[in-house]
Amino acid sequence: MVTSYYMLLCGKYRYGLLSGTTRTSAKLRLFLATGILLAGMIFVPWQVQAVQIPVYQPFLGHYKGHALLVDGDKKQQRDLAVTISAVDDGFRLQWQTVAYYNNKVKTKNYSIAFKASGRANIYRSAMKKDLFGAPQPLDPMKGEPYIWARFKNNTMTVYALMITDDGGYEFQIYDRTLTNDGIQLTFRRIRNNNILKKISAHLLRQK
Repeated sequence: MVTSYYMLLCGKYRYGLLSGTTRTSAKLRLFLATGILLAGMIFVPWQVQAVQIPVYQPFLGHYKGHALLVDGDKKQQRDLAVTISAVDDGFRLQWQTVAYYNNKVKTKNYSIAFKASGRANIYRSAMKKDLFGAPQPLDPMKGEPYIWARFKNNTMTVYALMITDDGGYEFQIYDRTLTNDGIQLTFRRIRNNNILKKISAHLLRQK
């Protein structure tokens, strides 16, 4: 609307359709319209940029913590580390578990990239590439885990779905909830609606 008014004034002023007092008044209105137009050009990009802040931004960082896994009369100490970093069109989740049991140490490292899915607050995993080089999730029908991430409130949840050999299912669910000094991790392993394992730990944000 401001742009149309600005163009109208420019046209009348240019072709001499205004004169005298009206022409002087038009100069003032043209000056004001120019100012409004320039202000809009300055502030609109800032507003668009603010809206585009990714939902995973508050989770970016490096975290460390400990967990005690209790399975019957067995206890196992675990050291946990999580790193969440930004990548093109998404983020990368890396985590490490160091398990101590019977004087043995076992270390596992994982790294998964997540890309925007086109649906709000849902990111698909990018663990392999198709024939054209585009990142794709794994195929659960081949015994591979199908993994995606969801953001809701202050929690990032990563789901891993696997189809078992007998046609059943297994879910691994990682909830990572932001706290004042880090994240609260809750892990559940569910097979055919039965909880096989559950681990909770508080990880501190590292500086």
